[in-house]
Amino acid sequence: MNNPIAKQLQDVETLMQKGNINKAIDLITPLFEKESNNVQVAFLYGLLALRAKDYRSSIQILKHATNITTKEFKVNYHFALAYQLSREYDSAVVWYKKAIEIDADSVEARVNLAFNFVELGEFENAIKVYSEILCKQVNNLQIINLLAACYFKQKNYIKAIEAYQRTDKLTSNKLSNINIAHCYFYLNRDNEALEIYEKYTNGDTNYEPACRGIVNIYVKTKDYKSAEIHAENLLRLSSSHKNKYNLAMVLSHQTNVDKLNLARNLLTEVLKNTNLNGSVYDCLALINMKLGYLKEALDNSKRSVAINKRSIEFKYSLQSIYAAMGELEHAKLILIDILKLSPNHKHGLRQLGIVELRMKCPSEAIIHLLKAAELDDFDQRTISHQIIALQALGKFNESRMLQSFDRLVKIENLESIEYQTTKEFNLALESELKNHESLTWEPKGLATKGGYMTTALENETSGALKCLVKLIIGSIEQYRLSLDESDRHPFLIKRPKKFKLHLWGVILNQNGQVGPHIHEESWLSGAYYVKLPILGDDKNDFSGCLEFGTPHSEIPYRFSEENKLIEPEEGKLVLFPSYYFHQTIPYDDDNERISIAFDVEAIW
Repeated sequence: MNNPIAKQLQDVETLMQKGNINKAIDLITPLFEKESNNVQVAFLYGLLALRAKDYRSSIQILKHATNITTKEFKVNYHFALAYQLSREYDSAVVWYKKAIEIDADSVEARVNLAFNFVELGEFENAIKVYSEILCKQVNNLQIINLLAACYFKQKNYIKAIEAYQRTDKLTSNKLSNINIAHCYFYLNRDNEALEIYEKYTNGDTNYEPACRGIVNIYVKTKDYKSAEIHAENLLRLSSSHKNKYNLAMVLSHQTNVDKLNLARNLLTEVLKNTNLNGSVYDCLALINMKLGYLKEALDNSKRSVAINKRSIEFKYSLQSIYAAMGELEHAKLILIDILKLSPNHKHGLRQLGIVELRMKCPSEAIIHLLKAAELDDFDQRTISHQIIALQALGKFNESRMLQSFDRLVKIENLESIEYQTTKEFNLALESELKNHESLTWEPKGLATKGGYMTTALENETSGALKCLVKLIIGSIEQYRLSLDESDRHPFLIKRPKKFKLHLWGVILNQNGQVGPHIHEESWLSGAYYVKLPILGDDKNDFSGCLEFGTPHSEIPYRFSEENKLIEPEEGKLVLFPSYYFHQTIPYDDDNERISIAFDVEAIW
């Protein structure tokens, strides 16, 4: 290289170091036009484009530099970096590997290589790279933390905990790494997670992430009231976009229209003031779908997928919106794409089976539903739709085996010793329900139409509701112990050791109805009847009855002869598996129909 060129390159580098990127580019552009085959000129030109965040130009210029030579580490490295910043991770991997071939000791190149593997979902390759670095730098905290984060993204939470504990030991931290709490949360070790989170709420460091962790635990345990209180406290403390999103996420689980609209407004505000975020768009999409704004939901969901094209979670939300809109072909194509990325995605297999069932393809549906059942032998939606697919294929003996109405439905009368009569007990329950603060007309996203619902009643500490909870728990325990453990029926195999109870009240008016649905997150469900309308002597229309077997209207199959009808009675308790499709048949009467429904969450 002659001296004039060297002097010009030095001047360009000086400008670049001072941050005068545009002036440096103006100076090197004519030099590159004259000396385009000079690798140093081409490299510096490409580097300046990279610093100017003009990644397309940087890739073109650095590609030209690699055509001159592939023996320069810095050329290969920055070429890879340009691809990485353009989110072309496959190409970035190729050129980081070439850079490492020249300088095997470059930790920075290896770290970036691992980053691109993570973005591609190739976690094992990333872990291998980090482990190779740690062979030479055993106590490199940065690499240990990156390794832990990689295990976390891989959902290998046990390994992640081990790595985070290693950093705690090296730094002599007295307080466990907050990321360990996040791992415990995903391992369903909520008490251990809560213990760590609560310690962080006593100080300034990581206070907000700890509070958000506590909110997530309350959401997981369906204690939405406590979750909302904590999320609101966080927002009062700091009106950050994270905290606004956090409160909106909590509210998205609600059924109250005002709260859903508040969540919608919060997310809209977040998106106006921050960089695009796939999770925010995804949450907004699900809220809009719940509110019935399907076109808006579709637009939100498409944006979330565009931001993160490899996110199975966002793709799954998108197919659910297409399915809700009746655009089944679109939903099916997305599900097929999900299964290409993750062949054993049980929800994807199940949902593909349901979509195919809706498309009147039961023979295809049963294949995917059975594959889903192999991955999870007690997924409620899988079993419920498997029953319908078997019926559609004429395999009634198999469907009856799964339903097993005679064995699995239990009916009994409840009597409280704290009330003289059932009527007195029920009048007290009626009063408490009608005065409950959570009573909502036609809650969004649920099956109740023409009536009111309350939210969680299981935490009531006094009155008739507390008595009812105690009675129901006793009945469930007797039911649980009466089951035959040796029977290989999927419901009986999953008999829990312990359980949690979730209750809510339902008050239906004339022609009110709880439409066909299942309780997919529970093991056992039930209802207690508080007050019933007078239906008269003519019961041929089965008005007001509880019916098992009829699926929701989107499923184009009906086999009424395979259904079971139960005539409710005041004071009667009905227990049944949560995977049963069930509904209340509307009635024509001015009186109310009041019941208390419940779910039994299994603890195995």
